[in-house]
Amino acid sequence: MPQVIDRSLNRKSLKFLIGLLAIISPLMHVAGDVMKLLNNNLLSVPQLLLTYASFMLLPLAVVGIFSLYWDRLGWFGLVGTVLYSVAFIYFATTAMTPFTHMRSEIVAGNVSFSHLSDIFGQPYVIHGILMTIGGILFGGAILLSKTLPKLTGALLIFGVIINVIFTIYPVGPFFIIGAIIRNGAFILMGLYLITLKERSYS
Repeated sequence: MPQVIDRSLNRKSLKFLIGLLAIISPLMHVAGDVMKLLNNNLLSVPQLLLTYASFMLLPLAVVGIFSLYWDRLGWFGLVGTVLYSVAFIYFATTAMTPFTHMRSEIVAGNVSFSHLSDIFGQPYVIHGILMTIGGILFGGAILLSKTLPKLTGALLIFGVIINVIFTIYPVGPFFIIGAIIRNGAFILMGLYLITLKERSYS
């Protein structure tokens, strides 16, 4: 009996920690995007540091969620976790590279997001594709597994698809919509992990 209680408490603590990561990291990302938007799409040192921290924490949240439900998320969940996490680890380097190599230009307000796309080129596009595929697979695994609410999986899939559309066809400030939707999916996952008891979502 004590072992069962101890195991239950450990899982509850783990869920709480992973839930916090799933909430904090996306909120930081959204805050960074809003800062960029308010700065006429120009990069700033605080925004890059916030984005870097967000991108480094997000893979921990994704891997953490998979670790909680690995037996039900299956191969879709595993592949989605790997692709999504790898993509954001790469994106973290793209946030730190201009900070370390272009800091004076950024402080002067001369560097925009489009500059980064030009600098990183094809690898940036490839990792964007990995993020999209990973998000669809991870979201699909949630939809099929009855682990977290289906809404979270659907929002993640919808968010990465919207992200692709507005990346290919940029329309003013709407570039952040996809990011807000997919980040909202992880925030909801985090809230469910922290506040709700274990159950199967149909």
